[in-house]
Amino acid sequence: MAWRAIQDTVGQSVSLACVSDLAERLYWRLLGCSDPWGRLNGHPLKLRALCFPMLKVSDEQAGEALHQLVS
Repeated sequence: MAWRAIQDTVGQSVSLACVSDLAERLYWRLLGCSDPWGRLNGHPLKLRALCFPMLKVSDEQAGEALHQLVS
């Protein structure tokens, strides 16, 4: 897993506070799943399988969470 620096001010992020709980959960899971350059396939089906393998999250829910993070 790649090393990522997480700032202590992340709890004060307005943009992260404006997304759903699932989108924030996806945000944190993406950190551990992406390559050393922060890249990852963005297809909702692949994201769901990679980031939520043990949760009942649909492909549509994963896609909406991703859309919230991109917006």
